[in-house]
Amino acid sequence: MPGRHGTFRSVALFLAVLLNLALAAVVQAAPNALLSGEAVYLIQLEGAPLATYKGTVKGMAATGPSVTGTGKLDTRSATARIYAAHLGQKNGRFPRAAGRQ
Repeated sequence: MPGRHGTFRSVALFLAVLLNLALAAVVQAAPNALLSGEAVYLIQLEGAPLATYKGTVKGMAATGPSVTGTGKLDTRSATARIYAAHLGQKNGRFPRAAGRQ
């Protein structure tokens, strides 16, 4: 079972891979879309980024420095790890759902 830092790193790595896959798909699709008349879509996943999250999810405190008053995002805080895991779980469903279309 990973420790606190391992869990956060796992979530951060998952989100980075997900973003890279999405960007790679757009880059690969763009030239073909111009030639074939197909459309290219940019998809923005739900949920505020860790740096701007204002505590809108019930039971999850704000992580954004503008709300917390810390002046700097603390990615190692328990609050940040909890919200990052929430984003990973919530947005991790997107690739599976998109594959069914």
